Amino acid sequence: MPSESILTGLDRGECVDPGGDVQLLVELSCGGEDLCLELQEALSSLPCQVEWQAGGRDFTLYVLGDQGADQDQLLAALAPFLDDRSNQLRPIETRLVQGSRVAMARHGFCFVSNNPTGPKDIVLAAGSHAFGSGNHPSTSLVVELLEELIEIPSPVLDVGCGTGVLSLIAARLGAQQVVGLDIDGEAVLVALENAKANNLADRLSFSTSPLQGLEGSFALILANLTVSVLHGLMGAITSKAEPGARLIISGLQGRQGDEAEGLAAGQGWRLEKRRALGKWQALLLVRLPCP
Repeated sequence: MPSESILTGLDRGECVDPGGDVQLLVELSCGGEDLCLELQEALSSLPCQVEWQAGGRDFTLYVLGDQGADQDQLLAALAPFLDDRSNQLRPIETRLVQGSRVAMARHGFCFVSNNPTGPKDIVLAAGSHAFGSGNHPSTSLVVELLEELIEIPSPVLDVGCGTGVLSLIAARLGAQQVVGLDIDGEAVLVALENAKANNLADRLSFSTSPLQGLEGSFALILANLTVSVLHGLMGAITSKAEPGARLIISGLQGRQGDEAEGLAAGQGWRLEKRRALGKWQALLLVRLPCP
């Protein structure tokens, strides 16, 4: 395995300039490390990088073609595995990216801190890849909005916390209490390990408890979710918000930004900021006083 990550090097790779040099990125869900190794060996003669990360029940495997590489040749090499191992290998996304720049630690994430003496990095333990490596644009946009807050209010609720990376960054930026929820029990175990690895276990808690049954209210809520999930949870999210609370919604693409804004407005939220990175969007909203 390479010592640095393919994905951390993608320079805002969701945007591709017409006529520019592009690379093919294939993301796969892989049923075991042996199969990852087999794929790496099978592709070793082709101009590409292969990397995988463990998380939950499966591995996430990335194949990044070199600039100028024959993209059809790379896809043709993957096709027999997808046909023969459909029960173990599943395509997640195939897209063109641009400007690969391997620059950051493999299982880490750097951010901007308002505290000049405080740590500015997060370490993700055990090479995990439950959703939330810090590299996906939807995650990066939430971090950007957190960085712009003058002060991180507390307590914080992280809905669909995955590895806990957003919870960890909120705590690093000053939140004294953060609660993370995820329906995936293995992701919660990873998040707990990450809290320990970053010496933040005293300020963070993670569980698979249903959002509707959670006690207390929150000054800041993070929801990096798909729109379909957001539709089912928006009412419960609002019920957990303090008056004047902030809500950051991410995981939105295209018209989904307007859809999420309208959904939130119907629950008494007002848009403060909108951020975009390629096709991805995130919203920062404030809870309006009850009439």
